[in-house]
Amino acid sequence: MSKLPGFEVLERLRINPAGKEFPVIMVTAANSPQDSIQARQLGTLEYIGKPWSKGEVEMRVKWVLQTVKRPKRDPAKRIFVVDDEELVGLALATALGDCGYEVAPLPSGEEAIKTAVQFNP
Repeated sequence: MSKLPGFEVLERLRINPAGKEFPVIMVTAANSPQDSIQARQLGTLEYIGKPWSKGEVEMRVKWVLQTVKRPKRDPAKRIFVVDDEELVGLALATALGDCGYEVAPLPSGEEAIKTAVQFNP
């Protein structure tokens, strides 16, 4: 199975009218200033380099959810965690789940694109 880079996943998500409004936080090993600029140009609200600090992801997710103006929906705290590295996805999903978020771990960008529009994270 081919793996889509995070930037390509984000570009494909943003093409879909429903996907234009999803708040996105990138947690990535690609941690250069150019990558951060590209991510923000594609509408990423937060850009976190790996390895992240304890509590950093949770803090930024909370900030994004408080800041972004989106229609109220049930559940209000549904988050997708997308990572092709199983342990990284599990670490993120566990940390966010422990903070009370409903977390749906997804193994690939392809799966995220298919699922995001359907389930409105």
